[in-house]
Amino acid sequence: MKHLSLLILISIIFIGCEKEPKILLNFNTEPAIKFIQLIDFIEKESKIELDTIEYSKNQIISNYNRNKINKVLNKKIDNLLKLPVYKKLSDITSAFTDSTKFKGKEAFKFAFLNLPYKGTAMSGGIANSWVEYWKNDYNIKAIDFINELENNSERIKYESISLSKKYFPNIIEENQNVEIAFCFDGNRGSFRNENIIYMDILGFTDFNINTFTKVLSHELHHVIYSNWLNSRIKKKSDKEKAIFKLQSRIILEGLAQQINFIDYSSQVKELYINKELIKKLYENFVEALIEIENSDTPLSTFSEFNTKMWDDSSFLLEKYCNGEIEDKTIPRRPTYDYYISYKIYESIEKNGGFEKLQFVIEYPENLLSEFNRLRNDKDLIPKFPLEIIDLWKNNFKS
Repeated sequence: MKHLSLLILISIIFIGCEKEPKILLNFNTEPAIKFIQLIDFIEKESKIELDTIEYSKNQIISNYNRNKINKVLNKKIDNLLKLPVYKKLSDITSAFTDSTKFKGKEAFKFAFLNLPYKGTAMSGGIANSWVEYWKNDYNIKAIDFINELENNSERIKYESISLSKKYFPNIIEENQNVEIAFCFDGNRGSFRNENIIYMDILGFTDFNINTFTKVLSHELHHVIYSNWLNSRIKKKSDKEKAIFKLQSRIILEGLAQQINFIDYSSQVKELYINKELIKKLYENFVEALIEIENSDTPLSTFSEFNTKMWDDSSFLLEKYCNGEIEDKTIPRRPTYDYYISYKIYESIEKNGGFEKLQFVIEYPENLLSEFNRLRNDKDLIPKFPLEIIDLWKNNFKS
């Protein structure tokens, strides 16, 4: 009888463990290491370190032509750009001259060939970010930081999972395998695509493991929650898909920022409480939803508004930021998918407690209606019009 009871107990424990999904994180430091090696090689070949010194047009052209025929350098560039991480980074990267625009991997290659004499004009000022990073010797500290991350990988993985779990739905059924790719980008900071998280080392200049862990947890939450959300919500028409794309951005960024907002700089936090800015972003968000709903080509309209949102972000940053704009503020420039989403979830937890936050995590179709119900006069975001509440909720219906 004792053996039977023990067997039943073991079975119960085993079943309980089976129901808890496993989240496996795999670190991939190859893109970051190869990037560092490439820049080091460029400096060694030219006998000049990356710096903000302005060189003559003839010096820049001569350096570019010399690099272009350097077979070893070109092989190193090609080997870096062959890595899977650069497929995604290339999708959002361009480089510019007065007369030419390069896209994707060609943009990266053109920028590398111009180093170290020129920081090529690129999306988000990428090349200039590389130059500033190396100029300040952060690259030397970055090597030690990457080694430290690898040496503490199990603790970092455990803590990042624990932090993000707080904002999961109660039931996550599937096991998840997630790759963490370390890279040097400088355009949009760390982000995720499907089950790959891109951790941009350029975003870490204090080399604080706790800060890094929270950013990783933020991105991990995107992976796990979006997989849950996409398995639950099936959209058929282009209009449903387009609206859901915007809804997903609001939901994912709003929740994940609850994990690492505490580490945002003072300058960024000031932007998040700028009443005039928040009102403007609220209006832009509402306009985007309405225009997508009324559009004959909703997916194109979503893309247009998404592009406009990022184009406007630089202008809004210049207009509303107090003092000189800090490097860490640029990746967090004002967009409604970040600022408005964060304020919605923050308000719900502050005014209704974690129980109400958990409710909208489980039932995201009620996000805007719960915000309206719990909102008070201290909140910077106005109440949402009834047509927006209905539009949001109805798009979750299958």
